Amino acid sequence: MLSDDDPRGRDEVLAEITTPWNTLFDVGIDRTFHLGRFPVTAYAYVQNVFNRKNVQHVYWRTGNTGDDGTFTLFPSLRENITQFAGEEFFELYELINLEHRQHYQIVQGGDLFGRPREIRFGLQVGVDP
Repeated sequence: MLSDDDPRGRDEVLAEITTPWNTLFDVGIDRTFHLGRFPVTAYAYVQNVFNRKNVQHVYWRTGNTGDDGTFTLFPSLRENITQFAGEEFFELYELINLEHRQHYQIVQGGDLFGRPREIRFGLQVGVDP
């Protein structure tokens, strides 16, 4: 069986592969006011406002984010597992490893997609000179 970082079985030439465009839309606002001699800045910052799934990496075996190639490149493996574990195994496998990308995160140390929407609120207190 091929390791996760072995691209054999792919149709593309590795040097010719590109990932889709990435776009981010971030928004930040802040307002400063004074409490006595202390300037206080209240802020809100939203990263990836539209919560776009930006592709950062792909599975090496298949070149996409929705299929790790384990069972599509090795149909005999799927047949053997189905005999012993049933189709429920594949539903669980897809949920954990493909939908939540747990296997990629453990083996490759990252995520297939860029950061999701993140909202930050805060106060910054300073001292006037």
